[in-house]
Amino acid sequence: MGMAGSRPVTRHQREVLRIDRRWLLTWLASFCLSMGMLAAAYGVYKVTGPHPQFRAFLRALKHEARWLIPGLKGKPNAKDGGDVRIDLDGRRFVAIARPRA
Repeated sequence: MGMAGSRPVTRHQREVLRIDRRWLLTWLASFCLSMGMLAAAYGVYKVTGPHPQFRAFLRALKHEARWLIPGLKGKPNAKDGGDVRIDLDGRRFVAIARPRA
């Protein structure tokens, strides 16, 4: 661990090193476990088929989140707000670009 001529490692330093390794392993285990759980949840989501209600919820959540970010308070892809309209088609929201006159 140390080079020749360096100070010997004390008992306290060994204990600190052991505790640091334990915390690092704990953090790595919790990170890997959470990534595995997210991957499993995504796999279940993909296998169980389309979820239109969840997609509508995510779109609404994205819309609300845009109000939190400065500079994104306008309609997406609209310069003056007059070239995009939102049509309700059942449960789906469709943005249609109007032709320029």
